[in-house]
Amino acid sequence: MRNPCLEALYRYPLSNNISTTPGAIWLTAPGHNGSNDDIVIETLRITFQF
Repeated sequence: MRNPCLEALYRYPLSNNISTTPGAIWLTAPGHNGSNDDIVIETLRITFQF
């Protein structure tokens, strides 16, 4: 049985109040069905702190 999901991300501070976090999510068996193709989702999160 394969792992259903793998997630990777890293936080880059741009200033004291702003940071960006790019990441990727790899779904190896969508719907827990091994015959489905893998899916890779790219993400970008921007955080503002006040």
